[in-house]
Amino acid sequence: MKPVSVDRLDAGPGWRPGVHRLAELATVIAGLGRPEWQVELAWVEDAEMGELNGRWRGREGLTDVLSFGNLTCAGAGDPVLRIGTAGAAGDLWWEDGLEPPGLQAGEIVIAPRFVQRRCAERGWDFAGELALLVAHGALHLLGWEHDTSERTDAMRELERGALERAGRDHPMLDGAGGEPDRRQRKGR
Repeated sequence: MKPVSVDRLDAGPGWRPGVHRLAELATVIAGLGRPEWQVELAWVEDAEMGELNGRWRGREGLTDVLSFGNLTCAGAGDPVLRIGTAGAAGDLWWEDGLEPPGLQAGEIVIAPRFVQRRCAERGWDFAGELALLVAHGALHLLGWEHDTSERTDAMRELERGALERAGRDHPMLDGAGGEPDRRQRKGR
């Protein structure tokens, strides 16, 4: 998949998406989905993320990443992506059987200022966290959920592979001495 950056952040101080960051994120998701598919990376303010989280997940407050996909795990005819191919959790079809304009697989929405503050508070690498969130969001577009420990483990391994393409370790799996770091033990 190829990322297309959409900046919905208000003017003012704080993080803004940069070309160097987008190049790394493109590398992270390059092996996921089809190469010709696009994915929108929407950078939003905390207030918008809180509203989206409440409206679509029924949860109050902020979250770091949400995914809104144009693929579904049920359809007629041949799937556009088969299970196990390019990160697909199952056979996938275009939603409503219609190929979206620009072959857009979906949208990954990230609240970078919230993520930046959380990383600063917890001593996490901000760039590494963004890379993980983009990989995580892309896998949700490809049908992955972390609703069981088995699916969570499988999803984490796919995230690890995506991060390795960009020369990064998985911050939840690749702690010092091969031990999972504090986020894996506490759950996230």
